Amino acid sequence: MLWPKTKAELLQMDVKLLAAIPLQKWIRELLIGHGFVHTHNVISLAWDTTDLKSENHNLIKIREMTYDDLPQVLEVDARAFDPLWQNSFSLLELAFESTCQATVAFDQTGIIGYQISNPTQYGAHLGRLAVHPRAQRKGVGFALIRHLQNFCSRAQMGRISVNTQNTNLGSLSLYHKAGFIETEEAFPVFQYTF
Repeated sequence: MLWPKTKAELLQMDVKLLAAIPLQKWIRELLIGHGFVHTHNVISLAWDTTDLKSENHNLIKIREMTYDDLPQVLEVDARAFDPLWQNSFSLLELAFESTCQATVAFDQTGIIGYQISNPTQYGAHLGRLAVHPRAQRKGVGFALIRHLQNFCSRAQMGRISVNTQNTNLGSLSLYHKAGFIETEEAFPVFQYTF
């Protein structure tokens, strides 16, 4: 009953795409009935902490994130992700405030990548990993993940979980390289294009 009015308001706001991740079957059926299309899934991966081989990432500088880094982190996020998956400043701020570890990778131009991880009952959840497009495929994402894995191993945190899209082959390849294994969890993404 709310969809026609909501759709009209979204059109007035010039919204081009709407997405939902329904967990119940009845909501999926409702979305399909109103023109939403199942486009892909968000899947979960996990890494159980183990001792890691010492690896040299001296070419990639990593440090703890500070609150003052958030504007640059937001810029990296906006360049690294499609609009559907971009975070707002307030979401990044919220994630940063509840972090167990947040780090940035940087070079002479500034921040080129970051990760924000939050505590879970099992260890940590890698909530966000982003690398500026000009620094992608140069080991920055892997260095940030390995830094997090070393931190969690030393802290005996147990497990690191992460979510990504099943269609994002680059991120899947990176997580597999870092030792993450896909779990059985998958969440369908439905989209409506105006």
